[in-house]
Amino acid sequence: MPPFAGDIASLAQRWLEFDRDSKTRQQVQRLLEANDFDTLEKLLRNPIQFGTAGLRARLEAGFSRMNCVTVIQASQATLVLKLAAIAVASAQGLSSYVAKTVEGAKCRGVVVGHDHRHQSELFARLTAAVFLNLGYKVYFYRQVTPTPLVNPKDDNGYKVYWENGAQILPPHDLGIAASIAEKENQVPRIWDEAAIDANPNAVDITEDMSKRYTEVAAKLCRDR
Repeated sequence: MPPFAGDIASLAQRWLEFDRDSKTRQQVQRLLEANDFDTLEKLLRNPIQFGTAGLRARLEAGFSRMNCVTVIQASQATLVLKLAAIAVASAQGLSSYVAKTVEGAKCRGVVVGHDHRHQSELFARLTAAVFLNLGYKVYFYRQVTPTPLVNPKDDNGYKVYWENGAQILPPHDLGIAASIAEKENQVPRIWDEAAIDANPNAVDITEDMSKRYTEVAAKLCRDR
């Protein structure tokens, strides 16, 4: 996705219109008050890029980083999601792409999980809320489901897997990226971390899938 146009102060104001997270809002407000336009350029000018493995960046404010806004935008844009930690723009773009690409996607549903990193559960909840609001069934892991990766402690990610259980490959990566780009100028409409707790289309699969996984793993063990 190309850099955003316009002066950096206007771009910062757009961010403040989008963001409902007090911590990241305060970060941008402080930088504006200090006229620290160099740091604002780094945080806001270039949209976070969606690739084969999804999204990954430092946890802080800005369209270039991992935070609630960029997760929601991505989600509103696959079919199976594994969130190391997520945000809203990604969900918007992702949900839009899946609806256009996968037959019966809303009935078949999406899977959303998260690991233990900072803000992972929040990002997962925000992502699930986007899909629920758009009529998808959501299979949600309420407990931590580890993704053993070595990343900087201040980073987080938004990983996307297709219906075959593997990471997305072309042309889906480009299709999702284009769908996210279509949503990047839209104020996030769905920002509800509690939606997963009461929606009848939300199904907790943690215990069932953990049991099935253990049973399959036990059959593969040669020394018992």
